[in-house]
Amino acid sequence: MKKKTAGIGAALLFLASKFKWLVVVLKLTKLSTFISMLITLGAYGLFFGWKFAVALVYLLFVHEMGHLVAARKKGIATSPAIFIPFMGAVIGMKELPKNAKDEAYIAFAGPLFGLLSFLPAIPLYFWTNDPLWGLIIGFGALLNLFNLFPVSPLDGGRIVTVLSTKIWLIGLIVLIPWMIYDGSAIMILIFIIGLSTWWARIKELYEQKQLETELAVLNEVEEVFHEVDDKSPYLSLYEPIRSELMRRHLIQKAEEFGQKEFDYNQLLYVMKKRYMPFKDDKKKLQRDEYAYRVSTYVTTKNFLRQWSLGLTYWEEDTPFNWLDKEKKRVTERLTKLQTYYLTSTKEKILWLIAYLALVGILTGFYVWGHDILESSRLLVG
Repeated sequence: MKKKTAGIGAALLFLASKFKWLVVVLKLTKLSTFISMLITLGAYGLFFGWKFAVALVYLLFVHEMGHLVAARKKGIATSPAIFIPFMGAVIGMKELPKNAKDEAYIAFAGPLFGLLSFLPAIPLYFWTNDPLWGLIIGFGALLNLFNLFPVSPLDGGRIVTVLSTKIWLIGLIVLIPWMIYDGSAIMILIFIIGLSTWWARIKELYEQKQLETELAVLNEVEEVFHEVDDKSPYLSLYEPIRSELMRRHLIQKAEEFGQKEFDYNQLLYVMKKRYMPFKDDKKKLQRDEYAYRVSTYVTTKNFLRQWSLGLTYWEEDTPFNWLDKEKKRVTERLTKLQTYYLTSTKEKILWLIAYLALVGILTGFYVWGHDILESSRLLVG
């Protein structure tokens, strides 16, 4: 019985927190914040009574308003809050945060506002001695405490990105025994989502290394293009000797890149195509580098051959336009990967203190709310 109750509790907590993709469905049905709130209120009222339903909708609303206020303070436009029965309330951001600090700021505001939301229940409990207020304090604390679990996409997972995304793996490891004990599909789903988010981050680290090698190859090609461009005026009918020497130089350069293309193709041919994650990352990275060199050298060779003919037009694009576009693609993505999670030691310490303090405060309120309910049961018994 206890195991079944724990499973239902975990399911309600998860559904009441983050299943944000369903907001798309509700948007299509043109439900406003007010209408979706009334529908959710009615649904909760049927199962838990209207008093707890009103309190639950209020707790969810204030939590999401925390995200909304923080997002708009960071200059990120958001959609209105939409309530989803038995799944919570959600807002949608119309653009992604610029960095991990902004992401953590927006995520932290939800549980922080969630904490503020149930504080009025404290004086009301002392005034009325009604255990309902104890239930609201305990459940409000638990709802926001659950959201602080360090697995993305929960708020806690978003917050710890400012510290280290390696914490996601720790959260997943801790989640495994909980998932096995609970045995519910919801807990398995949380684990799968968290695992996929962590794996996406691992792929980003690999992509960063890949882009660094691509940039090195493009810099190599850029040196050759600049050398040719500086001497291109010699390709003139009025200076036949210099022009012929320049043509030969360009043909030689084209042949050099053709030979490089051939050599790397040969290396690719003998390399295996499938690799074990982590174990063979270096070999896979080397293969990807060789493949990029081959494709880049083919393009470079073709441009040099056109240049050697003294063409004043290009069939598709000029060498420098192509190079600029490719370098822009690589540098923009590489810069984002290198800077998104960049935070100073001081900032990490401050965020860690804030995170642990909020966890501690919410834990204290949860224990107190639980004690209030236990005491009321003893009195009734």
